[in-house]
Amino acid sequence: MYGVEETIGLSGVLQGGTLRVRYQKGKYGEALAKHECRFKDNMDKVQRWRTTLRNAANLSGRTFVDGHEAKFISEIAEEISEQVSNRNYLNVAKYPVGIESHDKIWLAF
Repeated sequence: MYGVEETIGLSGVLQGGTLRVRYQKGKYGEALAKHECRFKDNMDKVQRWRTTLRNAANLSGRTFVDGHEAKFISEIAEEISEQVSNRNYLNVAKYPVGIESHDKIWLAF
């Protein structure tokens, strides 16, 4: 959707729960109603926000119940970091030598 070939999906829901987000109730509904007034000339934008919130709420993931929110968020960040760091990257030398000669060989073909 955003030009990303691979995404990492983790959902962490704090004490509010997913139902208020999914059905845009409570403060979520109030905020979106204000946005509808503010963006009355661009309701498509608000609709995209509503759809994105609904899709995010539909992701399965962790639910914060009790304890320290900072620790909960830190654990999620650590898990994402581990997944991202396990990718293979192309190792490029700091001072590459001989690149020009290889270019000339390939350009000859």
